[in-house]
Amino acid sequence: MAVFPFRATSRDYPGFRRLSYILSALLIITTIVLSLWIKTKIIAAGYDVAQLQREVLEEEGRLGLLEARLYELSFPGNIGALAREHEMVYPAADQLEYLQDGTIVGARDLAN
Repeated sequence: MAVFPFRATSRDYPGFRRLSYILSALLIITTIVLSLWIKTKIIAAGYDVAQLQREVLEEEGRLGLLEARLYELSFPGNIGALAREHEMVYPAADQLEYLQDGTIVGARDLAN
């Protein structure tokens, strides 16, 4: 066992003990405050991610509806029905009228 010429006790340095308690308390308080701040940041980021996920699901749903509508409209029968609905179709052949020599001639008269 080593023998030291002097022994320092807490009675010899009364301010040292108080300083160590203050530093320990500050370290604990800083750790608590920092952990709470980090937790709030993590929770806020989680809410942001959840909001973005909801928006992605809504947009994917809208995309699915648009793709279904496009698939539905891609059939010629549906295109014709939609054109008739908006009065964008050619009339029947016997209803056509042509401009010939400055006069309007019906398709029946033109065929004769």
